Amino acid sequence: MTSAEQGPAIVTQDLTKRFGELEAVVGVDLALPSRNGAQRAREALDAGIAIEDIYRDAVAETRRTYAGADQAAKPA
Repeated sequence: MTSAEQGPAIVTQDLTKRFGELEAVVGVDLALPSRNGAQRAREALDAGIAIEDIYRDAVAETRRTYAGADQAAKPA
């Protein structure tokens, strides 16, 4: 990755190593999903799940992961 504002390129392997080091320091498994949200939604749609259900699940996941557990319980 290179950006004139950010400085020199960072090698992806170096980022992977740093990510592993961060996991060790924090003591939390920071594994990333194999597919992003759009890919998971497309797969669900292709499997015949209604778009409304996919959207509802995406909203619930966002609330759970960004707003915290106390916000996730509140109705939309």
